[in-house]
Amino acid sequence: MRDLRTNTATRVTVGPFIDKTDFFTPETALTATNEKLTFVCDDAGVPTLVIDANATGSGGSNDLVHITGDDAGFYDLELTAANVNYLGRAILSINYLTDHLPVFHEFRILSAEEYDAKYATTGPLETRGVIDRGTAQSATGTTLVLRSAAVFADDTVIGATLAVYGSTQAYWQTRTVTDYVLSTDTATVDTWTVTPSGTITYVLYAGAPASATLIPAVNATQFAGQTITAAAGVTLPSSVASPTNITAGTITTATNVTTVNGLAANVITAAATAADFTTEIQSGLATAAALTTVSGKIDTVDDFLDTEIAAIKTKTDSLTFTVAAQLDVNVLAIDGDTTTSIAESTAVPSASAGFMEKFRWLFTLSRNKITQTATTQLLKADDGTTTVGTSTVSDDGTTATRGEWA
Repeated sequence: MRDLRTNTATRVTVGPFIDKTDFFTPETALTATNEKLTFVCDDAGVPTLVIDANATGSGGSNDLVHITGDDAGFYDLELTAANVNYLGRAILSINYLTDHLPVFHEFRILSAEEYDAKYATTGPLETRGVIDRGTAQSATGTTLVLRSAAVFADDTVIGATLAVYGSTQAYWQTRTVTDYVLSTDTATVDTWTVTPSGTITYVLYAGAPASATLIPAVNATQFAGQTITAAAGVTLPSSVASPTNITAGTITTATNVTTVNGLAANVITAAATAADFTTEIQSGLATAAALTTVSGKIDTVDDFLDTEIAAIKTKTDSLTFTVAAQLDVNVLAIDGDTTTSIAESTAVPSASAGFMEKFRWLFTLSRNKITQTATTQLLKADDGTTTVGTSTVSDDGTTATRGEWA
């Protein structure tokens, strides 16, 4: 039994088709449109007839084509997304009594998650907590450039776990993502033990979102290998006192304190401060002389602004507004072109051509005569005969393509 991915167009091998007369000769030249297709799916446990029609030739919904080079009677059958937009077991019958014995195949239509878990080599794997996987584009000592198809918004994968396997190293390394930039597909991590190189395979596992305000609560029972008790508050063990200036249960010296919250009233007393405490505070305050200097500087800036603002007002007073809130503008040139008469294009402009050249081209393309054969479009000049541009066109039955104008 073969697996199919729900709601996903696919092509499957069918056969072998064996001659009905001698029961062993492979049929390799069948007419596709003679072949009756019957496709039934047990959708939610209910048999549902999905296809009950003949196969189609090239360009149809259910094309049946002999596999090139095959001499055993195998064919290529197309199934549309709608044909497999179900879940469950399915059976396919292909029959044309005049030519061959009936052909039967059994399938199992899986959800996208189940199918990708078995067969996909890139992308997410939600059932296993994988949000992306594949082959990285490159790596540095602190980054990994994910595959270009991995599209995450900036910083959305911060906190995820990134596992990397470099073929040169032949072992896995894991790091937590600390930054992600969508425009470059770059995930930043702590420094790799060895920068991954060679063919770099990665797996990105979902992690708890990072938050500066929601730090996970931790119930610590040991510190530096010593048991911590909490009978009346937390008592730090004496074994860690000396190197950190902390005695058991009491902080005697604190260095590099950046934030102090919740001090009780009168905790800082005159007796507890150094003799020059007041002097030190006053030394950081501005003196009267310094304030006078600042005032003079402010006056200078004020005078300068008055002059500049007056000059700007002189300019803005000359502006006119026939319609309220809409400035009157006399345009003398566009892209340096001062002509008032715009001629048609005589050739296809380059990708870096100026505005007027591109404007002329749009005018010519929308106004003038265009001729088309099975393979070529021609844009004519105003005279109807001179060719301005040529485009190659094609249609393979699935995609119609018009080439770049030249």
